[in-house]
Formats: sequence, C-alpha cells, structure tokens
Amino acid sequence: MEQNTDNSQLDEMRRQMAVLKEKLEKEEIMSDRLLRSTMQSQVRSIRRRANLSIVGAVCVLTVGPLAFSGLGASAIFIVVTSLMMLVMMVLTAVIHSRLKEADVRDGELLAVARNARRLKNDYRHWRNIGIPLSIIWLAWLVAEVMQHHPDPKDSLIIIAPIVVAGIIGCILGQMRHRNLVGALDDIIRQIEEK
Repeated sequence: MEQNTDNSQLDEMRRQMAVLKEKLEKEEIMSDRLLRSTMQSQVRSIRRRANLSIVGAVCVLTVGPLAFSGLGASAIFIVVTSLMMLVMMVLTAVIHSRLKEADVRDGELLAVARNARRLKNDYRHWRNIGIPLSIIWLAWLVAEVMQHHPDPKDSLIIIAPIVVAGIIGCILGQMRHRNLVGALDDIIRQIEEK
C-alpha cells in the first residue's frame, strides 16, 4: 500500500515536472521570438539609414553638377565629387549587405552579432576617413567659389551658407553615427545576454 502511494506521488511529481518543463520551453520560445522581433526592427532601422544615405548620394549625383557649376566650381571638382558619391554609395551598400533581417529572423544569432560588430568597425573606419575627406572637400569648394567670385563680399555671401551647412551636416552626421553605433551595440548586447 505504501509503495503504491509512493509510486503515485512519484508519478505525480514526474507529471508536474513535465508540465513545468513544457512551460519553461514555451517561455524560452516566446523570449527568443521577442528578442528576434526587437532586433529585426533595429536592423530595419539601420537599413533605412543606409538607404537614406544612398538616396542622398543619388541626389548629389543628379543635382550636384548643376548646383556646383552654378557656384563656379571647376569640372574636375564636379567629377571628383561625383566619384566620391559613387564610392560612398557602393561602400554603404557593401558594408550593410552583411546585416540582414532574414538572418535575425531565421539565422544563427552569433553570426548576426559578428556581422553587427563588423559593421560597427566599418563605421568607425568610415568616420576616420570621411571626416578628413569632408573637410578637404569643403575647403576645396570654398577655394573654387573664391576663385570664381573674386569680390570678397560676393564670396562671403556664397561661402557663409556653405560653411554653415557643412557644420550642421557634420553635427548631424556625428549624431547619426552615434545612434547607429548605439543600435549595433544594443543588438550585440542582446545576443550576448541570451
């Protein structure tokens, strides 16, 4: 009799353990889905920013030559600017191609973290090259305008908005860079905590 009671208690404990195990597995699946969903929206946001950069480069490629020639820029300046935009478009597409929403949804999360780290490093390198290159480009544009408009008042009227726009662009670029790196850090942290 006592053995039957012990067996029934043991069976009840096994049944409760099975139910508990099933609940834990369901909770883990839900947690994984929530994590992947959150990371998908972050990757989508990062891709949108990359696409916006490419659209900006296309605008410079289409409108830029006319605008720069109107400012008095030389043909070599316009060609170099167009080449810079083409290179920026290609590099943006290439470095962002590794981080995909589908990988976050269905793939190995450690590979996603590795790709997020790579993209973060690419952005650091990009900034180290982009800032000095932008300063040189802006100085070259100012020199082109000053050469085409020898009157100091005319030059100043044209150059002042260009320099102000360059400074605003630099500040916005830094903010954008910080936000993007923060989003990548968040993706990496979420994966490592899992």
